[in-house]
Amino acid sequence: MNLCHSKKGSPGIESGQVKVMRRRFLAAALGMSMAVAMTPAAAFAEETSTEEVTEVETEEETGAEEESSEAETEAFDYSEGYDEKGFFEGVKALDYVTLLDYSHMELSDEILPSDEAVQSQIDKTLSSYTKTNQITDADRLIEDGDTVNIDYVGSVDGVEFEGGSTDGKGATVTIGVTSYIDGFLDQLIGHAPGENFDINVTFPDPYTKNTDLSGKDAVFNITINYIEEKITPEFDDDFIAENLPDYESADAYRQSIYDNLYKQNMYNALFQYVVENSEIKDVPEEVVDTVYNERYQYYTSIASMYGVGIDAFLSANGLDEDSFREMCKTYAGNYLVLQAVMENEGWEMTADIAKESLNFTDEDYEKAVGVYGEPYVLFAASTDYVLGKLSENVTLVEMEEESSEEVSEEASSEVSSEEVSTEEASSEEVSSEAE
Repeated sequence: MNLCHSKKGSPGIESGQVKVMRRRFLAAALGMSMAVAMTPAAAFAEETSTEEVTEVETEEETGAEEESSEAETEAFDYSEGYDEKGFFEGVKALDYVTLLDYSHMELSDEILPSDEAVQSQIDKTLSSYTKTNQITDADRLIEDGDTVNIDYVGSVDGVEFEGGSTDGKGATVTIGVTSYIDGFLDQLIGHAPGENFDINVTFPDPYTKNTDLSGKDAVFNITINYIEEKITPEFDDDFIAENLPDYESADAYRQSIYDNLYKQNMYNALFQYVVENSEIKDVPEEVVDTVYNERYQYYTSIASMYGVGIDAFLSANGLDEDSFREMCKTYAGNYLVLQAVMENEGWEMTADIAKESLNFTDEDYEKAVGVYGEPYVLFAASTDYVLGKLSENVTLVEMEEESSEEVSEEASSEVSSEEVSTEEASSEEVSSEAE
């Protein structure tokens, strides 16, 4: 199997699970990072890459998501501000943008996906199909790092205290991860499912969750219900045939991941290169308004998912009204650059081009148009189209050693930030006094 590409141009992109792309249109078109001014196309590549390799949703869940997304858009006209071509209405982008010479562009070959990046995506896929077994074998002793389901009843001086019991509902904890009173979980090590025993702990002083327990010795009667064991499937042809039948083999799936990562990396790097090497002389206020309105709608819907208002959501992301509008102005300027390329080349979007760019069937396209309006669908598809055409003019070059080291350090810093563990101990059934 060949995972390499020539240094010139872009690879053929395998279709993959296009059903995911189709029902993620809103996320594809609007799923931009709060921190990076990406185009809808770049966001689409990112969303597609993630969703393709983790797709395990049921049809019922999918339907619910689609209905929710469509309901959220009913009161908002996404096509307002765009003309029938998907351009900003009444705006000639070339009046505001001086384009770079894009007939030949050089990008770093660092955009070629590494084996580690491909394997990381495969691992995400496998984790979606991981099964959990409940081990009740009395010969299986608990070890550090095990995930265990337990019941307990706590008492101080022989008297049970309020909130100190699971009430038989069970609590799932991971030794060395879940945050309990010091020494609580460590005393489970060496015991086995089915055992019932007492452990002794001392509440910290002060103990802010219940000051009456501060510094007191307590006894917890523990019952080990079972040990959880996760079984991850092997990544092979049998796994693909059973779970991802759209692909012919494990190698074909690996190649599709490589291709999608390459496309994502290429489009992101190319978009940044084109914008940075073009001059945006001005951004019309009506264009800023158009982007602002759709961004505001998008983030409002995201905020509602978290049960907060838009102001609180923006504040949590370090934004206020002024900085939010400034961010939208940056987005708008970036979009103008891509529109300027289309004007310069005389390219025009059609329904057929949009369907090809978004991997939509006729039915998918009509549905998207019904929800968002054709002008906005053409706009969202045009960014992917432009970057695809421009990628034909790209040659990948090897980075100089110094530059490579700088990028490596920067990437390492970004990864370290992103990989801060989000795994927290969670068990709503567990009383606060046991934590």
